[in-house]
Formats: sequence, C-alpha cells, structure tokens
Amino acid sequence: MPHGIKATSALIKMNTIANPTSKTSFDWRLLVAVIFFFYASFLIIVPEVACISRQKLFHFVGVAALEFPLMDLRGVAAWCEASAHGVDPAINPTVISLPDGTQKSNFLMNYSPVVLLLSGVGFSPSSVTGWGGGLILLQMAALLVLCGSATLKHAIVWIFLICSPLSILVMERANFDILVFALFVLALILRRFPLASVCPILVAASLKFYPAAAFASLWTRGGRLPRGVAIVALLLILGFLFTLKSQLGGISSSLIGQWHSAFGCTIIADLLKNFGVCSESLFLNLSRTLETFAVAIGVISFVIGFFLSKRRALIVSERGTYAFWLTAPMFLALFILSNQMDYKWIFLLFMVPVALEIGQKESGLWRVIVKSWISLVFIYSYWTFFSGEESLRNAIFKQMVMWIIFMLS
Repeated sequence: MPHGIKATSALIKMNTIANPTSKTSFDWRLLVAVIFFFYASFLIIVPEVACISRQKLFHFVGVAALEFPLMDLRGVAAWCEASAHGVDPAINPTVISLPDGTQKSNFLMNYSPVVLLLSGVGFSPSSVTGWGGGLILLQMAALLVLCGSATLKHAIVWIFLICSPLSILVMERANFDILVFALFVLALILRRFPLASVCPILVAASLKFYPAAAFASLWTRGGRLPRGVAIVALLLILGFLFTLKSQLGGISSSLIGQWHSAFGCTIIADLLKNFGVCSESLFLNLSRTLETFAVAIGVISFVIGFFLSKRRALIVSERGTYAFWLTAPMFLALFILSNQMDYKWIFLLFMVPVALEIGQKESGLWRVIVKSWISLVFIYSYWTFFSGEESLRNAIFKQMVMWIIFMLS
C-alpha cells in the first residue's frame, strides 16, 4: 500500500492492454482524474492552511467523517499489533492509538484472520498514514480503470459519482473495502482469463467473505472452464469458512446496532427503535417482516426483469456485463442480510457502466428503468450533503430510496 503510485500505474496500464479500443476521439477520463485530484486536494489542504477543522469541513460537504481520519485502518492496525504480541483480537478488546495521544476502544475483530498477515509486511499503528495514502491512491486508480474510455457526458456522470460524499467516505475512513474494490477491478481486467480472474476474487473473499458472491461473474460467462473455476473457487471459500465457523457468529454480530449512515432492509426498524418510536418486541417483529418483504420483493423484481429481457434482449458489452455481475449479487445479498455502512455504496459503481450503455442504446421502458436507477443512486450518494441523521423522517426517506434502488437493480 505505501507503493500506491506503482499500483496506480500498473492498474491503468493493464486496463489499456485489456481494453485497447475506444469509441471516443478523446478519453475524457482525464477530466475525471483532474477534477477529483483538485477536489481531494481541497479537502486535504484547506484544513491545514485555513485553520478550519477537518471534521467540520468534511461534514459541510456531506461526508460523515470522524474526529480523526483513517479510523477503520487504525482499527485494523490495532488488531495486527495485538496479534503480533500473541493476543487474539477476535476475543480480546483492543484500543486505537489516536494522533493526539489518546486512546479509543476498538471493535472486536470483524474481519477474516487473513488480515492479520499484514503485520508480517510492516503494517502497524505507526505505518497507518503511509498505508492509508496508498489505499486512497489505489482507489483513485481503480475508479479510473472502472470508468473505461468515456465520452464527455459519461465523464460528467462519473465525476459526480466519484466525488460524492459516500465515495469520499470510504477513502476518509481508509476502509478495506477499497482493497476489495481494487481486486474486483483487477478481476475485470483479467476477465478473459478465468483462472487469472478468479484469483483476485478469491483474495477479496478470504479478506472479507462477502466478495465470494462475485464468483457469479465467472458463472454467467458460460462455458465449462469459467463455470468449473467458479465452482472450485466457491468450494475453497466454503471450506475456509468451515474452518472459521466458531468465529463467524462474532463477526456477524459486530454489525448489530449499526444504523447511522448505513443501509439494509432492517434499517427502518433500527431507526424507529433508536428514535424511541417502537419497543424492542415491535422492533424484532418489524425486522423479520422487512427481511421477508425484501426477499419477496427481490424475487418479484427479478422475475419481472427476467420476462422483460425475454421480450427484448439487451445488447450490452461483455465488459459491462462482467462488471455488473461482479457486484450486483453481492450488493443485493448485503441489503437483505445485514446492515451495511454507506461506503459499501461504492460497489454500485460496478453496475454503472452497463446502465450507461443501456441508457445510450435503448429506448422506451429500459431507458426509463436505468435512468431512474442512476438518478436514485445520485440521490442516495448525495443525501448526506443535504440531510444528516438527525431527522427520523429524512432518514426513513433515505432508506426508501435504497429500497427502490434494490428493486431496480
């Protein structure tokens, strides 16, 4: 991660090899890169030179920043340090050492124990800043590769999505979802080589489990080799999870009560409980009802989409299709199964290329569907720019937007 610039160059070079043709005379990704660079520089430099609180500036632009940056990475560093001293961070509480010398209680480890191997390559609380900078550079590179060669119109769409509060949030926290995102982009680059493409997905799944849903991207390509690779990879991950079965309960329980700046089918019930509107018993019943409704509406939406595609098949690129299947199943499953921090919104970005293609090529109902989807993704991603978590009404409206995104997806 401290070698983020090398990672940036490698990702962009590999994307050029994997996607050499361009439909535009000018690659407007340059505009995306320049504007994002200046916006990121503004967020980093202004607090330093203008004596403005970094946290207040981030809150002003809608980013739910904590008092200190890179907090998620600091938490992982505390786990690695504890493990290096023979302490199991999955069962023993750890503390995060903050830049001002104070300490903050950390979560019990809610990642795969594979992450602890990072201590062997120099990752520790003292190296958080370097690793955080590397993660941010890696995310910037991965985003530019995912955009692909863009028209001016599409570049403008990408600029607003990449500079949205939720995109900035994942970088401000330096969450390891950045690494998963970059590994998925690498899988996208290697998509024509199933044995190579599955490797970054396997690494991502070993780090955070849920990326295993991305094996669907190999399965949907058809053919014996891609599907055989997908099955073997899934069996490997299932075997790995079996060895960790005693820890899975603790990992999943760490998400309970997470409702600030989060999405998921039960968040509405969490909001009503935490605002004192409903009792604990009503909360449990409402949560089960919402989960059941999410599964039902998901199935109904899938069936409708299936028959719509039978009536009129969509002509979309192989690249866009593969990108879609890398994260669509994962996103839909995460919405149903648990509460997710808003920064996992970034995985919707893998569905944007195919949405832009359909919006450009198709007419009628399909164009309405994808334009509605893109518009709602915009609204959700900028919601915290206009409204915080203080209003129950606004927070419920925000979740309703995500419900519609779920159905349209």
